[in-house]
Amino acid sequence: FRAVRLCLTVRLYYEDEAMPPPAEAQPRRNQGVFFGKAEPYRTEGGKAARMKPKRELKPEQENAAHTLNRHVSVTAGPGSGKTTVLVERYLHILRENKNLNIDQIVAITFTNRAANEMRERLRKDLDRILAECAGDERQRWMRYKRTLDGAVINTIHGFCALLLREFPVEARIDPQFLLLDAHDAAILLEAAVEETLTEFISSG
Repeated sequence: FRAVRLCLTVRLYYEDEAMPPPAEAQPRRNQGVFFGKAEPYRTEGGKAARMKPKRELKPEQENAAHTLNRHVSVTAGPGSGKTTVLVERYLHILRENKNLNIDQIVAITFTNRAANEMRERLRKDLDRILAECAGDERQRWMRYKRTLDGAVINTIHGFCALLLREFPVEARIDPQFLLLDAHDAAILLEAAVEETLTEFISSG
């Protein structure tokens, strides 16, 4: 499984006037970009994309999305545009690597909802790009759109499950395994505790 990482770490905090972001969340030189509703933007490095994105990015967001020669850490509050930056970064990787297949990029999200939202935003942006280009360039972006359903945009659990199903022999597990949801996990835990207690009581 060969992949190009997005190299975008997103750390979340909830904005509260009485509780500002912790000191370690503040940006330092060459360590990334910070953006949020109540804090100033700041970033280092980065280059502008050759194709203007649909959503107008602030300079610091643009640098976070277009800096591909090093890891980028983004610290931002809710609603500050983290998904927008991640989607633009994904597209910029495709722009800068014309021989890259879409299944060589790994995008990890925290929830299935976020993964689905990112995929839909990518689909819309690909439609916009297709409307703006022609010839071989359009064929290339059409290929990306056709293979988008196979893109690795998933949660950590989903990505790990993908790897385990691809290499079940090496992992020594049944490739037909299923991921437990919270409800089923709670039921199994309760049954295991009850069984253990019963065995303990029976043994005297």
